[in-house]
Amino acid sequence: MHTVQRLLRLIAVITAISVTASASAATLVVNSSGILTGATGVSINGHLYDVQFLEGTCTTLYSGCDANSDFDFFSNSADAAGAGQALLDQVLIDGPAGNFDTDLSKTYGCTVPGLTSGLCTFLIPTVAGAAGFPTTVLYTTNGASDLADNPSIVSSYPPTLDTTGTFAVYAKFTASTSSVPEPATWAMMLCGFGALGLTFRRSQKISLIRVV
Repeated sequence: MHTVQRLLRLIAVITAISVTASASAATLVVNSSGILTGATGVSINGHLYDVQFLEGTCTTLYSGCDANSDFDFFSNSADAAGAGQALLDQVLIDGPAGNFDTDLSKTYGCTVPGLTSGLCTFLIPTVAGAAGFPTTVLYTTNGASDLADNPSIVSSYPPTLDTTGTFAVYAKFTASTSSVPEPATWAMMLCGFGALGLTFRRSQKISLIRVV
């Protein structure tokens, strides 16, 4: 009985680790020039999203930018703030794929030819104004220094504001197409099942010895 309880507890721990790993393992999208253009499988409030960094205007990128439904997922500042924090924690990071936190030149939309900046702004539209009127936008700043990082600053921009050639870029989120666990998650699961098998075999041996 005690062996079964231990097995159940071990299964619960393995499941929790696997779910956490799969939920937090965003996959960065990097082009052939080593520039970060977005990510897939970004975990925000228990849901997975893909994000693209796009230059242009809200009008062209968000189906007119004149209705809240154009923004799909983050129609209030609280939800958008979660998206901004996810960008800083899961996407704009330094790692094997590149130093996308400290080297702003490696992120799409964060450079201007001939100019440098210690700050890049990611725009996430939340509330549409009437046609031609400013749109409420939450913007997330990523700086070469963490002191400049801020996930949630609310402002208003005209929908025709063009980010091309500026130190700002739209972060457009869509429902994620990532549903398969990351390789690391599969590895942990296999190790866990292996541990379960060993535990079960040992319990059988102990039972046999006691019977004899």
